[in-house]
Amino acid sequence: METRRCQSPISARNAENIAITGHGTFDGNGDTWRPTKKDKLTEGQWKKLVSSGGVVDPDGRIWYPSEGALKGAMLSKDNFNVPRGTLTDADWDYMRDWLRPVLLSFIKCNKVLLEGATFKNSPSWCLHPLSCENITINKVTVSNPWYSQNGDALDLESCNKALIIKNSFDAGDDGICIKSGKDEQGRKRGEPCQNVIVMNNTVLHGDMEVLL
Repeated sequence: METRRCQSPISARNAENIAITGHGTFDGNGDTWRPTKKDKLTEGQWKKLVSSGGVVDPDGRIWYPSEGALKGAMLSKDNFNVPRGTLTDADWDYMRDWLRPVLLSFIKCNKVLLEGATFKNSPSWCLHPLSCENITINKVTVSNPWYSQNGDALDLESCNKALIIKNSFDAGDDGICIKSGKDEQGRKRGEPCQNVIVMNNTVLHGDMEVLL
């Protein structure tokens, strides 16, 4: 959707012949970004979280890392991820903690290989290839806490010719999400997700979702 987000730690746009391979780990430090629902934690965990800092929403149900993150959530309460009203650059800067990035963002890239590496603890979605072509994700491990808000493992969006094989996805939300945009904005863009093979993957603590 058309809105602002912080820069993703791993990102590329209009790149070709790119690869992340090997057995290293990328840790997005997501617990410092994500809101956390009280009903996802034990009473002791909730008290420890609240005492660590941050703020709790007026209903006492969700913890946010800062007042700015709470403000962003309140402004977009009825319009997911897109705040209502006219905002200045200063407003956006104040809400920076709410603008959670995905851990890996590849946009309009061609010939992409992710193989062997581990991606964990993402602030929002973990892997988000958007409008990419000829992408292979093989023997990758994604690990997000089960309570992670919007902690999708893989969101394959408007991509063509994708091979998703032999991966392990442990997610706080959707495990494998195949889609082509959201609502009206997705329809206007008109880029289908097509020619995708998903085979021999393991999904833990997550949903598999296909959004059409």
